[in-house]
Amino acid sequence: QDRASPRRLLSAAAMGNAGACCNTQDGGGTVEAVTQASGEQGGVGMSPAVQKATPLPQVSAVPCTLELTFDTGSDGPEQSILFNKRPLGIDFYRQMPMSVKRTHPGGAAEAMGVMDGWILSKINGVTMADKSVAEAQVILKHGALVLPSKS
Repeated sequence: QDRASPRRLLSAAAMGNAGACCNTQDGGGTVEAVTQASGEQGGVGMSPAVQKATPLPQVSAVPCTLELTFDTGSDGPEQSILFNKRPLGIDFYRQMPMSVKRTHPGGAAEAMGVMDGWILSKINGVTMADKSVAEAQVILKHGALVLPSKS
């Protein structure tokens, strides 16, 4: 992996001890999965062990996205929203379970129909039920960092 390439690595903890990085050289952004070398400990952030992770084959044509899954409070199924640009335009209460405090007027979350009071149940498929506020914030931050900025 060329360290000069515009790739960003998610923390191992955010991806269940596997990571992903986003290659934006091709304009559309593709996701490349990586795993840690055997015997190394995972953690929050980009430790040297995670940075030296062994790359798996690149998954082409998969855009960099952030999937937030919400419990909407109704009896229906959970609602999954895919974000492909940042900022997300959403604020959460800093308590578990994390719920939507507000969406920003004209922001991505508002445009996708996210509503105040929805409870964040998963981030990129990672369940938030057993996470602390700090852990959820790290996972959310790292998930959003792979997204390109709104132009």
